[in-house]
Amino acid sequence: MGFDSVPPGFFPGSGPTAILYGGEGPNSEALSGTYVLTLGTLAWNPKDTTGSPGPLHSHRMVYDGAINRIVLYGGYNVAGETADPLAGTWLLRGDTTPPTWNQIPASAIPLASHGMAYDPVRSQVIMFGGRTAGNQETGRTYAFDGTDWTRIGANCTDPPSPRSSPALAWDGQKIVLFGGIESGGALPNETWYLYPTASCWVKDITLTNLPSGRQRHRMAYNTMNGEILMFGGTLAGPELTNETWFFVRGTGPGTGWFKCDTQPFHPCGSPPLRRNGVGLAFGDTSAARMVMFGGGVGEGTFEKFQDTWTWDGSFGWSCHSQPSVCRPPG
Repeated sequence: MGFDSVPPGFFPGSGPTAILYGGEGPNSEALSGTYVLTLGTLAWNPKDTTGSPGPLHSHRMVYDGAINRIVLYGGYNVAGETADPLAGTWLLRGDTTPPTWNQIPASAIPLASHGMAYDPVRSQVIMFGGRTAGNQETGRTYAFDGTDWTRIGANCTDPPSPRSSPALAWDGQKIVLFGGIESGGALPNETWYLYPTASCWVKDITLTNLPSGRQRHRMAYNTMNGEILMFGGTLAGPELTNETWFFVRGTGPGTGWFKCDTQPFHPCGSPPLRRNGVGLAFGDTSAARMVMFGGGVGEGTFEKFQDTWTWDGSFGWSCHSQPSVCRPPG
């Protein structure tokens, strides 16, 4: 699914809001539709729009603060991965009535299950990896400047390996990349950085206590505490996980990766069930919380969740859906 939060006023008169587009249905079908989550009340509502990217799954979208638009790229418009992914770029504009999805003439290569994050220093969306034509993993990196995509780092000597389903997030200083799955099924647990003034990724070889390798996990940056939260995914096996990890930039004690309940003010609470492919974003500054939606227990015709969760430093994870939705029987 495509999922990210937008600032107050993205829609006229709105407060902090999260936006969801598309996703994968219970029979692996591609879904369409724009939905908004009011972060103050955690209430979902469909959003009428002019234009639409159509049915999509395995796409990615992020909020681009430089142009005040949601940027959506790629994905599949068929059930499963029975066709090549798309190469379309769509922008969601919130200040029109109704809001408007526009496809613009900007494309990289066909991609699905890639990673995307916004770099506010270079004022560009960064996109890495994914599956391209023939469902082959790629290791390319692209930057979107509000008008078009440009490949960067093509001549770097030691880039991340080609992979799909990695997670990317801004950490207040740089883009952080973790995980993904290589074409042979390996799940690297490397941590990579892309600095705003650079075109090449740098692998951090100094970190200890690294999470195990995983794919279809999600990461998001908490602007209030300056940390990345990572949740869920599929480990080797394959085995689903509901682990919650935090990444704190810097060096010295208390930095790097650590799991919930291992440091003060980072409780696990009552965590969601094991899953992958969730939507995860920063919630709102008044509550200083992260927000998560959905996910599933696999790819294709497997159970999909419809629950909404938040994480904060006081209570950890809390579910805001009916108990039978948060903890399905069986």
